[in-house]
This record gives sequence, structure tokens and C-alpha cells, in this order.
Amino acid sequence: MRPFLDLLPGEVADWMVREAGYREFAATALGLMQASHDLLGPGSPLHEAQRAQLGARVQREILPFVLATETAERFYSKPRGYAGDFLAIDMIYANQPRGAGRIGPLVDRLFLDTPPARAVRNRRALLAAEIVATVRAKAPEPARVTCLASGPAREVFDAFAAIEAPEGLFATLLDIDPQALALVEQELDRQRLGPQVTLVHENLIALFLGPGKTVLEPQDLIYSIGVTDYLPDRLLVKLLDFCARSLAPGGRVLIGNFHPRNAAREFMDHVLEWNLIHRTEADMDRLFAASEFRRPCRRIVFEAEGIDLFAECVKEGG
Repeated sequence: MRPFLDLLPGEVADWMVREAGYREFAATALGLMQASHDLLGPGSPLHEAQRAQLGARVQREILPFVLATETAERFYSKPRGYAGDFLAIDMIYANQPRGAGRIGPLVDRLFLDTPPARAVRNRRALLAAEIVATVRAKAPEPARVTCLASGPAREVFDAFAAIEAPEGLFATLLDIDPQALALVEQELDRQRLGPQVTLVHENLIALFLGPGKTVLEPQDLIYSIGVTDYLPDRLLVKLLDFCARSLAPGGRVLIGNFHPRNAAREFMDHVLEWNLIHRTEADMDRLFAASEFRRPCRRIVFEAEGIDLFAECVKEGG
């Protein structure tokens, strides 16, 4: 492979490289990611201990480059205690590679080009469209929508921009991180949407295990865009039970989860230590049937990358 740090003319920032050089570098890196998935993933012929040993070696080789980035480094360092915090997700949305020296922004761009990062951007648009559809189906009455573990909630602002009048949507955004809620509050003030949105500082686990303090009015849509990947089956069923009790008759729940065909899973697990529970369509059907919905999903949709699914169920009686 030709040297990928083949610099552009001097008037361009010195970390940038020729596009053809980046594309060659990215194709090689993504090919290695796929090879790691094949060798270390669910279909691996290796024993678990061998996979762990090889994964640790991959991390030793790649981590110095990750630490020079801005976005990928945040997923690894977890300053808010977990990988996909509100600012990490917002950085993926912004899609602006940054980092130290010449190599940092280059590797950050590569990270932002990986299937999981593209899926995160895709699911923002998917959820915004679902919120808008809910508002239009409920009109002329206002729709009530709740996001569990809302993070930066950019999809909600996208939905407000797309609907005819903000009075058609009342949104409740629940998150455990006060910094996430502060970021959203600033944007609400800027867009003068405060009366339409309720911010709730709540521990999601406490909410559906008993001591949580939040009681929702019957909702037309409850969704989770990226927290259930962290929840074991037992807690995910509890979350679904909470949703079933909190929906209005005919209301919908949409639960997002990464799918096992995610070829970047081993990079996420071994290099970034961004450990998610990947689930299939059959897994989601099983979990919904075990919950108070007592039946499989009504439908499952994927964002455009095909690795992040959203499982839907409807509360009977509508």
C-alpha cells in the first residue's frame, strides 16, 4: 500500500491526506475489521481463551492510534462511565474527525466511517420519521412521545423541525446523566421549545425495578434508541413491562438493538471495550413475548446499514 500520509498542498491543514490515499487506507482497515469478525466473532473456530488472547493483541496494536483520535478515544476512555454517552453520540452525529497530529484525525475519520457509526447516524433519521408519523397519525390531538435514555435527543429536534406546528408534539426525555439533560435544555431554549418538552433526571433501572419516581401519562410512542444493547434479557423484559404499562391503548414501543451481523463487533469489543449485547430478530420476538406485551414484535425495521434493528409492538385496545 502506498503511504497514506501523502499530504495535500500546504494551504490545506497538514493532517489531511489525498482522498485516494485515504480510501485505500480505509478499505484495508475495514477489510481487517471484517477478517477480525470472521476470526473472533460468533462463528469463530477458536476457543474462547484463544479469541480473548488474539483480541488483546489486536488492541495492543491498534490502541495507540485510537488514543490519538477525539471521537473513538471517547468511546474507549468512557469519561461518563460508559461508551455511548451523550457527547460521544453527538460527536458521531456531527461527523467531524478530529485528533492529535496527522494520524489522529485520519483514524477518527475511519472510525466515523465504520458501519456502527453510520448506523448511529442512520437511526437518528429513522426515529425522527417515526416521531413525525406518530404526530400526524394523532392529529388534531397532540401526540405524547417518550424517549428512554435520551442522550442528545437530536431526533426529537429533527421531528419538531419537520412537523407543521410544535404544539402537535409533547415529548418526555428521560436520562440518568444531568449533563445530557443540560445540553438538551440549552437547545430547547435556543429553539424556544421548552413548553413542549419535559426533561426527567431518572435512573432507568430504578424506573422499572420499583423505586423510580417518574409516572408517565399514557404515551403514543415510547422508544429507546441505544440503551437496550447494554441490558441483559431480564432487565430488558422489565423495561418492556414498563413500556406496556405506560402506553396509551394503540400506542407503540420501538426498541433499538445492534444485530449480530455487525462486522465491527470485535473491534468494538476488543479495541474500544465498547461491549454491547447484540440481538437477532428471534431474540426480540422472544423478549417481547416474555414481557407484558405477551406476543412477538409486530414488525422489525433496520436502518440503512442493516446492523441496527428497531423492534415494534403495539398496546392492545387502540
